[in-house]
This record gives sequence, C-alpha cells and structure tokens, in this order.
Amino acid sequence: MLLIPVVDFGRPIGIDANSGLPTQYGTIHYGQNGAHIVPTNPALTGVKR
Repeated sequence: MLLIPVVDFGRPIGIDANSGLPTQYGTIHYGQNGAHIVPTNPALTGVKR
C-alpha cells in the first residue's frame, strides 16, 4: 500500500477537485520532476481532525 502524506496547512490552500470546496489539506505527490501539493478533502483520506 502506498502512503501519501496529508498535511494540514492551517489555512485554505486551494479547491478540492471532488467537492469544489476550499480546503486546508493537501497531499504531497513525489515524482521524477520533484514534489507538488494537491489540495484534497480530508474525509476522503481518512485524516482525523
């Protein structure tokens, strides 16, 4: 199972693509060209508030 880090940035960082709502959570994606942060809905990642 691949673990993708979820970070609480404490302020809105973007719009969750699934819900269309502002979110302060983001997942960190690592790749060959570096890392980037994708805004995400914490309910879909299993994050407990």
